[in-house]
Amino acid sequence: MLLAAGIWSGICQAKPVSKALPQPATPTATLEERIWTSDDETLPSLEREAVRLVQKEPESAYYHFLLSHTYLRMFANDQQDVDSLRAASDLATQSLELAPDQEFGYVAMAEVLEVLGQNTKASAILQEGFLRSGGWRLKFSKARLTADRSNVEDTIGLLTDAMETPGSMRRIIAPYLVIVTETKSVSPYVILGAMERWAAKFPDSGFEEAIASWQSERGHFSEAHKIYERLHKGKADHKELLFSDSVICYRKLGKTKQAIASFLALKLQLNTDPGTQYTSNKKFPSMIDAHLGAAYLRGGNFTAAHASFQSALDKTADRTTMIEFIFNEYRGQHADKQLVVLMKEIIENGPGQAIVHAYMAEALSEKLGNHTDAAAAYRRAIILEPTRGEYHNGLGLALYRQANWFAALAEFSRATEIDPGDASARYNEACALALLGRKDEALYSLREAVQLEPRLSEQARVDKDFGSISKLTGFQEIIAAEANDETEGATANRN
Repeated sequence: MLLAAGIWSGICQAKPVSKALPQPATPTATLEERIWTSDDETLPSLEREAVRLVQKEPESAYYHFLLSHTYLRMFANDQQDVDSLRAASDLATQSLELAPDQEFGYVAMAEVLEVLGQNTKASAILQEGFLRSGGWRLKFSKARLTADRSNVEDTIGLLTDAMETPGSMRRIIAPYLVIVTETKSVSPYVILGAMERWAAKFPDSGFEEAIASWQSERGHFSEAHKIYERLHKGKADHKELLFSDSVICYRKLGKTKQAIASFLALKLQLNTDPGTQYTSNKKFPSMIDAHLGAAYLRGGNFTAAHASFQSALDKTADRTTMIEFIFNEYRGQHADKQLVVLMKEIIENGPGQAIVHAYMAEALSEKLGNHTDAAAAYRRAIILEPTRGEYHNGLGLALYRQANWFAALAEFSRATEIDPGDASARYNEACALALLGRKDEALYSLREAVQLEPRLSEQARVDKDFGSISKLTGFQEIIAAEANDETEGATANRN
């Protein structure tokens, strides 16, 4: 039995420096709120907006602070962008020089020092700021900076103090409370209790949104749904709430029809009111279409699902991530035939992407048994991206399933050349070699595979492909190797 290629690895996005991220800000949010809450794609436009403000008021310490934070977020998104870090540091210095009696420069400088790993100096600059000013940003920054070292009560106390300070931006502060659960060994219900107290003390839908998000993240979907439903009633302009609730409805609560109706209402609002087009989350329109497609898919309406997914692809700036989402949705619903149909449409209507051919090939071979067409699709993927070892491994699998051992071996070997650390390709190579009667080479490749992934010894023990070598001493030594439970294993998709 062979191991499938690890093609579908998740795409990670660097988190911004401002760790507490609430739902996307509304178009009317202040610039500071948008800088904290907007997605990474919006950062260039926020940078331009902040630069214009600095140019218009070059003596404003506040605008220098905002631009510094923007550059820090850009650096967090791409840590090779040292120019952004340097610019943030320069702006923080200027902010401090322009207004040493205000909090802005101290906060900006502390953020820069924190990014540089100089937490002691960051704490010292914040303390100096407290001697000059008592603004909420200083308190909030201290809570963030010292969260790892302080007890939870002190951290919550600092956040509460920041909330109570006149002029505080609560929609920036409140979501950070959730982050405390990730940085401290504390019962999450302590955090929930604090959020509920905040919601009572500081009436603001933002706190209830944070509670709903917290409930959802912990699998309490009915509780989250009740909060979202209450919040978005009578608030037609609060689209993020309706979106979040709709996702929970179709994915977790089985309320597919309700979710579809809500997604369609959101699309209508965005299409009829250009003023609602999001400056803080440019992904929002494509996200609505993507989840609408997923909801249609769960309802068995494949035609509508295809149309929605195509619309999502037309709107997104990140086609690879969107295609990955679509693939996972179809596979999750065991709709492989419909997946192949859609992938063919995507290939015909959009720019060539190797991963589309590879997704289609996997569905054709592993689920539909059409290994000939799968091999052709993998070859097209390889033409577009010849250095992806997992594509060669996938092609090898399709050829193996046609009993074309020689051709399969060539692809498995090519995959191991591209990525010597690919345990699945090395194991597959061993299988092909054994089937071809090349016993010594098969033992060598199998030993290499097990060294890369010890748990493969258990699979080899029962694998019929190794029938020709199963009685050999070398094989018995390999399968006797103890598996290391802590070793992260290769995913096995057995045919």
